[in-house]
Amino acid sequence: MNQETSTNLAERIRSLISLLRHYVDKLLPSSIPRWFWYLFQWVALVVAAIGIYYSWQKFPQDVHIDPIYFSLALGIYVISFGMHILGWHALTRIFFGHVTLRVNIEAIAGSNLVKYLPTIAWYIANRSHFYHARGVAQKTVVVASLSELALMIGSGATLLISLWVSHWVPPFVVVIVFVSGLSTFIWLLARYAGHRSLKEFAYWLVALFWYGTSWPIGILIMWFIMRALVPINFDMCLTIAHIWLLASLASYAMSVTLGVFGIIREITFTVLLAQYWPITVGIAVAIIVKVILTFGQIGCSLILLGAIQIYRRLRTYQYKPS
Repeated sequence: MNQETSTNLAERIRSLISLLRHYVDKLLPSSIPRWFWYLFQWVALVVAAIGIYYSWQKFPQDVHIDPIYFSLALGIYVISFGMHILGWHALTRIFFGHVTLRVNIEAIAGSNLVKYLPTIAWYIANRSHFYHARGVAQKTVVVASLSELALMIGSGATLLISLWVSHWVPPFVVVIVFVSGLSTFIWLLARYAGHRSLKEFAYWLVALFWYGTSWPIGILIMWFIMRALVPINFDMCLTIAHIWLLASLASYAMSVTLGVFGIIREITFTVLLAQYWPITVGIAVAIIVKVILTFGQIGCSLILLGAIQIYRRLRTYQYKPS
């Protein structure tokens, strides 16, 4: 890649991120009190619950769920949830300096409660307000959050392209395409953010590892969901991988354009799965994925927030003067 091409690509990335940041900045007046976000989180939880309720009403009655494989899918999702936390923690070391893992967990968990509202802007705004109360500039949080989104989309797109290429070229070429694609992407992203030191680049690689590894974990979740509904073999993993990546990337792409979460993903799942299995299976998978992602994310977040509150009360009680 020559210097002119890389510069143009970096400018396009900068333009895209700046456009989304312009919309998010409108939601970040520092005068908004914290109680507003607590109230907003409760409203968001009600909206998410209503969405899940009406989605579950559409679940095909003739499709039966194997509880063992469903439980395995839910359990593996918890691993993916933890990977995203560690990925964000690595990004905060780049943008914010030294921030404890507990603070980052609280920020992610609190923001996840509003994640299923119609736009990504509320999710980023909630997170920005949280860190702003702890002395971090809101603009910095927005850039870090958009970098997180870019890492997810970039790593997933690179994996998808590599899987497509694998149909026509030898495995070692696939590895070269995958490594080259990720290296170019992470270099452009770090360059846009203005981080050029070796230590900062190391944190970029750590963040890329956690976010990138969550994609194969997601494919495994998809396989267990499919196995909970119909008999399948591991030779269908490549097909399932393509479907998971396409549907998830479509959802992320819609979030960048401030669209509605979930709807595009569900439609994509249903349409793609209908090419291989009955339409009822496609509908059932789309609904189960929505349930696992929504309840899993909100449930894990509530558990973590509760654990943090208990920890604080225990410390307060421990150091309370007698």
